[in-house]
Amino acid sequence: MPIAGPAAVGYTPEPQIAAAESFAFVEVVMIRPRSPGPFLPLAAALVLALVVTPGSAQSPTTPQASQTPKYGGMLVVSPLGAPPSLSPHEEGTIATVQQASPCFNNLVYFDTGKKLESADTIVPELAQKWSWQDNYRNLVFFLRKGVRWHDGKPFTAQDVKYTFDMVRAAPDAKGKLRVNPRKLWYENVEAVEAPESHTVVFRLKRPQPSLLLMLASGYSPVYPAHVPVAEFKTRCVGTGPFKLKEYKPGEYVEYARNPDYFVKRVSSTRPAAAGTRPTPTPPRRARPSSRCSCRSRA
Repeated sequence: MPIAGPAAVGYTPEPQIAAAESFAFVEVVMIRPRSPGPFLPLAAALVLALVVTPGSAQSPTTPQASQTPKYGGMLVVSPLGAPPSLSPHEEGTIATVQQASPCFNNLVYFDTGKKLESADTIVPELAQKWSWQDNYRNLVFFLRKGVRWHDGKPFTAQDVKYTFDMVRAAPDAKGKLRVNPRKLWYENVEAVEAPESHTVVFRLKRPQPSLLLMLASGYSPVYPAHVPVAEFKTRCVGTGPFKLKEYKPGEYVEYARNPDYFVKRVSSTRPAAAGTRPTPTPPRRARPSSRCSCRSRA
C-alpha cells in the first residue's frame, strides 16, 4: 500500500525554535525513560535554589522581574549503579539507560512532565510527526531536519533503519548486537524502510498500536549507522543534549553540554546544564545497594 506523504497527513516542518533561557532540570535527562514522580520533590527544590536568593522577601514561587534565568548549575543525583556499557540496546539493566540517556535521542519518548506514561503522553523527539496508516499496519515517521550526530555527521532516515534492522535482527541488517535482549519487541515488524532522507516507515505483519509505546521506551534510542556498534562498549556518539567527555567503567560517566543540540528552547524537559559527572561508585561489597552520588556541573 502506498505511503501517504507529509502533506497528506497535515504535516508541515516546524519553524526554527528560538533560543530562550530557563531553568536546568538535569535529573529529567538522567531518568528520562522512567516516571518522574519520585523525583518531583527534588525538582521543586532545584527551582527554589535557582530562583530564590538568600534574604529575598519575594515569594519563592514568584521570582523577581529583574531576575534572568541562566544556564549551568550543579546537581547531585543518585545513579542506580555502574553501567556495563553505554549501549542500551545491548543491556537489560536500567542503569545503562539512566546513564546513557543524556547522549541519545529516540524517535519519540514519554513526556517527563507527566506522571503516567501512556499513548497520550508520547511526544516527538527525532521524529517531528508520525502517522498510523493502513489500519495500524504502517507507522510512518517524518524526521527532524538539520540534526547532527555528536561527531558532526548528519542524522537521516538511514540511521533509523540501521538501528531497528539491527535490533530486530533482520537478515540484511548492516550491524549486529553483541546481545539482543529486546529482539522480540520487534518480531511483528516486517520491514523498516527509508523511502526519503527524512521519512521512515515501519511495516507490520499485523496491526500493532503498541509499537509506538515501545519506541518511546528508554531502551529504544537511535544509533548512528556510521559508528560500529561494538564501540558503544566504551563510547557514545548520539544526537542528545550531552556529549560524552570521559568514561571510566565502574567509576563514572562524564558529559559536556552539546551546543549543537537541535532543541534550543530550554524548559523543564530540555536541560540547560553544562555537563554531568558522577562521583566514583563505592565497591558493591561496602554498600547495601548499587547507588552512588552523581554531580552535574556548570
